[in-house]
Amino acid sequence: MNLEKAEVKRDQLKQTLEKFRNSSKSLNNILESQVIDKFKTRLGYDAATAASLKVESFVNLTDKSGSDKGYHLVPPPLTGNIIHCKPDLTFMDEIVKSENLDVTTVVTPCNDKIVENKGVSNSVESNAKSDGIFISQDKYVAEILKKFDFASVKTASTPMETNKALIKDEEAEDVDVHLYRSMIGSLMYLTASRPDIMFAVCACARFQVTPKTSHFNDVKRIFRYLKGQPKLGLWYPRDSPFDLEAFSDSDYAGASLDRKSTTGGCQFLGKRLISWQCKKQTIVANSTTEAEYVAAANCYGQVLWIQNQMLDYRFNFMNTKIYIDNESTICIVKNLMFHSKTKHIEIRHHFIRDSYEKKLIQVIKIHTDQNVADLLTKAFDTSRFNFIIASIRLLNL
Repeated sequence: MNLEKAEVKRDQLKQTLEKFRNSSKSLNNILESQVIDKFKTRLGYDAATAASLKVESFVNLTDKSGSDKGYHLVPPPLTGNIIHCKPDLTFMDEIVKSENLDVTTVVTPCNDKIVENKGVSNSVESNAKSDGIFISQDKYVAEILKKFDFASVKTASTPMETNKALIKDEEAEDVDVHLYRSMIGSLMYLTASRPDIMFAVCACARFQVTPKTSHFNDVKRIFRYLKGQPKLGLWYPRDSPFDLEAFSDSDYAGASLDRKSTTGGCQFLGKRLISWQCKKQTIVANSTTEAEYVAAANCYGQVLWIQNQMLDYRFNFMNTKIYIDNESTICIVKNLMFHSKTKHIEIRHHFIRDSYEKKLIQVIKIHTDQNVADLLTKAFDTSRFNFIIASIRLLNL
């Protein structure tokens, strides 16, 4: 009797699953056609070109093999159209709040409304000029300075003091947790166009559970720096080679709490900074070489993602240059034979070797002074800091 009931339930589940699959397929087809139509009307593509973009459905979370597929919907380069989601754990499916899918919508940081990207919005602003595009968030900077009462304060030359490690500081007084987290969240959204504050914001964000007065003072210094540099933005020149290249770096044992290293990486299309990362490594590196090797592997992971994205637009970036300022790391990447010096490194980081053998990338030695990824791993004095932000074309126009 129990077996018969189980078979009946199994048949009912099969029918329900089949109905769900059929409805999902039809919904995916509708959504995909809508998105392609939007690309044709908004970006001026003909039907053949729009169809070749292979725009993925927002609803289709997995491919046929069942593996997770990340959302991506990127406009062609230098069109001025921006699709951006909050860095504070906002996913693409939270952006689609209107019935009609619009690929040129932007989520504002203030009231979570959908704002069409027609000219200037409350989030990332795109200013197209004859010789390039300037992207900034100066209006948003003015808003958060006013919101947290930093409109009339002394300015700071850098977002973070040098040679000052952030510690738990358990003996110091507690501060308002909600205020601290609100300030960190506002700054995290600003890192969408301001890599100059990326490292400082990530360092302060690690103390959101029990923030102290010392941590609060460090956050206030970031706001004082923004007060002095409110209009900095990324400059994308029109006349620039369209080659993909990347910079990788790490700060060995830079985290004072657990002595883990900090990974920094940035990717360029010619002279245009298109992606940057700052992350504390998950392992405790035994040497600077290991820390740099892990950072290089993470940097290549981002390069691989960009290579696959650009294939949708018929750009095939082979032999991408990755600049590293550590000679030992370059030797390990090029040496395809495992030996005792690399046995302790986790296997998942060794995929960069396979990519080097297939000539998907090439690793090149660069002097530390020329490695712009340094900006994302540690704090600097004023002269060095200004040199790096000028090198990545973070300008005040």
